Amino acid sequence: MVDLLRKVVRRLRNRDARAARAAKAAKAAAKAATARASSQLEAGAWGAACESYREALRVNGGKKTSRYALAKALQRRYLVPFEVDGDTVVPIPAEAAEAAFTEALFELQAVVDTDPKRVRATYFLGRHFEHGGRYVEAAQTYQLALTRLETVDEPWGHSSRLAWMFRRDWVAQLLNADPDADPRLLRSTEAAEALPGGPSPDVAGFIDATVTHKGLAVTGFVLADRGDDIDIHLDGRFLVRVTADPGKRLHNFGITLTHRVLDEFPSRARLTAFTDTAGLVSKGGAEAIIVDVPDGSGKLPVLLDDGYRVNKKGRLSEPGAEAADHGPRYFRAYRRVHAVFAEKLGKPLFLVYGTLLGCYRDGALIPGDDDFDVAYLCAATDPKGVKDETMDVMAALIAAGFDVRIAIDGRPFHLGVDGVGIDVNPLWQYQERVFGFTGHALAREDLAAVTPLDVGEVTVDVPRGAEAFLRDTYGPDWRTPAPGFRYYRSDADLKELRKARLTPSEVRRFAERVEELRRDNPGAGRFLGYAVPDNPDFE
Repeated sequence: MVDLLRKVVRRLRNRDARAARAAKAAKAAAKAATARASSQLEAGAWGAACESYREALRVNGGKKTSRYALAKALQRRYLVPFEVDGDTVVPIPAEAAEAAFTEALFELQAVVDTDPKRVRATYFLGRHFEHGGRYVEAAQTYQLALTRLETVDEPWGHSSRLAWMFRRDWVAQLLNADPDADPRLLRSTEAAEALPGGPSPDVAGFIDATVTHKGLAVTGFVLADRGDDIDIHLDGRFLVRVTADPGKRLHNFGITLTHRVLDEFPSRARLTAFTDTAGLVSKGGAEAIIVDVPDGSGKLPVLLDDGYRVNKKGRLSEPGAEAADHGPRYFRAYRRVHAVFAEKLGKPLFLVYGTLLGCYRDGALIPGDDDFDVAYLCAATDPKGVKDETMDVMAALIAAGFDVRIAIDGRPFHLGVDGVGIDVNPLWQYQERVFGFTGHALAREDLAAVTPLDVGEVTVDVPRGAEAFLRDTYGPDWRTPAPGFRYYRSDADLKELRKARLTPSEVRRFAERVEELRRDNPGAGRFLGYAVPDNPDFE
């Protein structure tokens, strides 16, 4: 009897061991398939990536993460009219795009129906319905996403709420036209007529444009070796240059033309994009995107003739002579804030980013640059400590009479000083990198000491490692102006940066703290909360 029991126990153990080995092998196979799919996506091989994600689904039992990843890969296949096979651009047939749309809908619906915590997947499903012209379902799904978002206390929650509300209202306007609606809801885009035969093998990349709560979001990618500077044209006229991110095999780019720029658009215009090698195409292989702005003034060509330009942030910059008049106001505001940092906080306040670049390289602010970037070095060296320290700094500045707000994504912070805005960047070292607006391969010592710099008749502080900072931020050619330069942050850096952003509940608690401070200090400034799209300083 004892021998029999021992045999049974051995058989059970062997069965469990085989099951564990099988589970381990399946997990490894799913991980390998997912890694392969990610690499294929980066190369523009949408079809191959989809097949790899399907393989991961087959071996991992249909995990929601794999379903969601597959749906996002399928979106590329139905939105982008071509894919890349090695070095060859291959048009995607219309029937293949339709099949990808249907499959993506099935996978997304499965995720949304079974996991209410997948809040962003719910919004993505709404976008999917909208792309397919299924506006009733899109509006319903956007509302579901907003309802589920109410349970989220993450830095991205506030900005997502604004974006998702706009999408819901924009779709609702399509379903029930209201001539008295917010004019922004009447603005729209559509792909122009497609060329027969699909995209040329020499196409430079893909471009899309969507009206959002911020403005016209123009996004896309260019293929490797086909140029990184994208010139965007409106009705055949140059509008703005955007530099793509060269960090991956597909060089992504993006810019949002604010609604204040769209105010001056013609009522209907054609938007096109080119690199120095070829043009970009949009959905269906179209070479242009039609932008409808029914309330547009049509004054943009005249403004451009008068010297206005669209800057890298998608805003209208004044002609150089008028912009130069802001310089003294910025420097006076900087000196006021600098004094508070020195006297009340015991910290030097120094120039960074575009302000440092212009003053150090050119001895002046960059013409058309519409912000003033400064920074201080945090004592804290972890994201949680940085948040606590930053809120203490903001409270001290409010007590000194300055107005403070944070960016829409919870990133601190912006000062209002005598009618101009100062962007203050807390810098901190964490795991051998320095973080601020982006991540830097610098040491704390590069920023711990400052040195005076004369800019005209004004003296400012700059980090002693100014050239190392500029080289890390703008590259080895930082001395050569690059008007289309944009910041592109790595996924790893963004993961750390987001940890130092304020959540909605933290913003509410800080607002309560400021109200108590103001009761005891009538001369205190205000906490203005989040930036809003209608604010001219919004970004």
